[in-house]
Amino acid sequence: MNSLSANPATTTEARLSISRFGGWGGGRGEGAEVIAALVCALLLFVSVDAQAGVFDIFGFGSRNVAMGGTGTASADDHTAAFYNPAALTRRKVVHLGMSFTAYFSQLSIDTHGAAAAGLTPSKASSPAGISFGVLFPVGGKIERRVALGLGLYIPFAHALALEALEPSVPRWYRYNTLEDKLHIVAAVGFELTDWVSIGIGIQSLADLEGELSFQVDLSNEAIHRRDAKVELINTASPTVGFLFTLLRGSEPRARGWTLGATYRGPVELAYTFPLRFDFGDAFDLTLNISGIDLYTPHTLAFGTAYEFGSPALTIALDATVGLWSLAPDPSLQVTVLGTGDLVDGLGLDDYLNMLPGANPPAGFRDTVNLAVGVEHRPLDWLTLRAGYAWKQAVLAEQTQASSYLDSDAHCVSAGVAFTAPDPLEMNDRPVILDLTGNATFHPNADVTKADPNAPIHQLTFGGQIWGLAISVRHDF
Repeated sequence: MNSLSANPATTTEARLSISRFGGWGGGRGEGAEVIAALVCALLLFVSVDAQAGVFDIFGFGSRNVAMGGTGTASADDHTAAFYNPAALTRRKVVHLGMSFTAYFSQLSIDTHGAAAAGLTPSKASSPAGISFGVLFPVGGKIERRVALGLGLYIPFAHALALEALEPSVPRWYRYNTLEDKLHIVAAVGFELTDWVSIGIGIQSLADLEGELSFQVDLSNEAIHRRDAKVELINTASPTVGFLFTLLRGSEPRARGWTLGATYRGPVELAYTFPLRFDFGDAFDLTLNISGIDLYTPHTLAFGTAYEFGSPALTIALDATVGLWSLAPDPSLQVTVLGTGDLVDGLGLDDYLNMLPGANPPAGFRDTVNLAVGVEHRPLDWLTLRAGYAWKQAVLAEQTQASSYLDSDAHCVSAGVAFTAPDPLEMNDRPVILDLTGNATFHPNADVTKADPNAPIHQLTFGGQIWGLAISVRHDF
């Protein structure tokens, strides 16, 4: 069998968005529609790059974003379903939260005027979306020692978006449509003792499976049958968390010293899309397109937090290990299989039976991210927050054919929370409004390809991403 590989001198790209579905047309344009559908299906899967998710990159909830993403030991609301399911037991009342987030990318890629035809760098996305969350402690005989948590992120643009590019096209690996996907987290926490809590949960995505089949009558130049099938099959990845309260605060508002640890399993979208053409006894052709996308690695998060009573101050530290070295090949896998009397008679087996070509390693490497967050409550109605995080690049320098770009990032954030006034003292659980701004800085980095004759020999990339988060939270 032959090896099928992409031509680095030419590039095809397209965008797949799952937000609505249309029907097949009819009439005299049937043949054209079928060919168009085939071409679109092929283009959509040249190479798909949309990794991680908005919670993993930017955080979940205004409070945690403002504190640098240090939620492993300090999360105390529905966001614990993502950061640490064991921390769901910290809040003993029903809690509801809603957030709006928007990010504005100013990331750039400079090819120094050497961009070849079809290798124009892809721009990083500027996503926006809304998230909802609920925390529900279970009462009765178990005395609210069990709590359920749910979080949901809905992007405004698409429920799922994939961008298809050649591996040689320069693009920001972590920011190309990564937030354009529905993200669901659900968890349950158990308070075993006053000092120890555990929690388990899931992150949900879906596998994409589809099939296009065509029965073609060459003698009459007609297509007798066409079938299409696309399925999104739900998949889930586990989350496990532990929370230890080592010291209890002596003051009413002080929770003391906590340690947390969380494991999040890998999340990915596996897609399979066979295209089958039946030309009768003479010729059958099958193109099988498959791959793995929207990947988030095995993640281990460790955190500690100390909450003082006076002054009302919380300090949190997090370290997160991402096992990116286990990431699958992000490139497209295509298999071509031709059978039939015509293929056998003309000896075309070697030309119409192709396996995916070998791709050079993308250069994934394990990462360690560090974060610190501070929260201060100078007044009963006012809370101030700030945070910083250093995030390590998930990819080594791209000196070979592929151009998956990434670099170390410095993330700074600040936020403020207002507790709604209650002059009549009718509600002891008022509404809280959180406002957060954050910025992610990627210092300029240079890449020089090992091949001096590469279409793009040198790259410079860097820039900033500005973010805004607004949340409304309420205890019931």
